[in-house]
Amino acid sequence: MRSCTPSDGVLAGLLAGAAVMAVYFVSDLVQLDPFATPVGLSRVIVAPGAGFDVPIVAQILAIAGFGFRVISFTVLHFLVFAALGMGAAGLYRRLGMSGDVLSGALYGLVVCTGVFYLGMQLVGSDILSRPGLMGMLGANLLAGAVMGGYLQMARRAETAA
Repeated sequence: MRSCTPSDGVLAGLLAGAAVMAVYFVSDLVQLDPFATPVGLSRVIVAPGAGFDVPIVAQILAIAGFGFRVISFTVLHFLVFAALGMGAAGLYRRLGMSGDVLSGALYGLVVCTGVFYLGMQLVGSDILSRPGLMGMLGANLLAGAVMGGYLQMARRAETAA
């Protein structure tokens, strides 16, 4: 049986990050507030721009600031999920396990939630107010299930070839 490789983990993490991003994007659209989650969370991580008295300059900076915050948060989001995916692949390899949806979901609940709370402590803010506790737990459960499912499919594809 083939063990999970770090590159499998990176891909699993990127897929998990995309799944979480899609869930929050749809949630924001349903609430008629697109990009509310990444903008709200990025305000904690990326410092807001300086204010100017000239209206056109303020508008340009507001648009650029919005784009910068969303892009910065998106890059950070995917880097963290790639690292989480590598961690999942490494844990599976270390334990001699193959990935699956159920163990991945458990990994998401425990490890992804732990990383989220660690990040919250590092920035010194209660960023949980935007996604909410149940939303964050559900997103982490989904992320872990996607990671575990992808790692299981990657192993099956390799053994079938």
